[in-house]
Amino acid sequence: MNIFIGCSARSIIPKDEFDSCSKLITEVAKIPNLDLVFGAYYKGLMTVCYDEFKANNKRVLGATPKIYEECLNEMNCDDVVITDTTMERFNEIYKVSDIFLILPGGLGTLTELFNAIEENRTNNHNKKIIIYNKNYFYTPIIQGLYKMYENKYIDEPLTNYFVIESDEDKIIELIKKEID
Repeated sequence: MNIFIGCSARSIIPKDEFDSCSKLITEVAKIPNLDLVFGAYYKGLMTVCYDEFKANNKRVLGATPKIYEECLNEMNCDDVVITDTTMERFNEIYKVSDIFLILPGGLGTLTELFNAIEENRTNNHNKKIIIYNKNYFYTPIIQGLYKMYENKYIDEPLTNYFVIESDEDKIIELIKKEID
């Protein structure tokens, strides 16, 4: 089974968020029968993803647009997908991923989150999407989505689209349950 981890490629995020995300990534990487799909960028939390999965002898698929292809030189991914655009990159990621774990990140991470939700919604896929809401990082976005639902811009309850969790142990349980 493959997990895509969407996260920050920046190293200057708040230390407590970096540390809690790193701890979670370390525990996720230990889960049996789980390999990594990620954006193949060797900086920030993405470095932690790559390093931890490799340290646990897991397969790593790196998907990157040509603009970031040089980042692959710092890694030894088991499989590599290079695309022309970030949209094509996400399509490849979506095809091979079974679970999406969304950690704090920037615009790229938000794009990955919304693309995963929309692909699940429009194509009747049931890929698990877990949003790690440590320190209420995603609360403003979730509140905006709830407002869209309340005002009838979104037909289905948001719980049909994703799981919001701030407890690392519960995230590990959700992932393990998905594998079983």
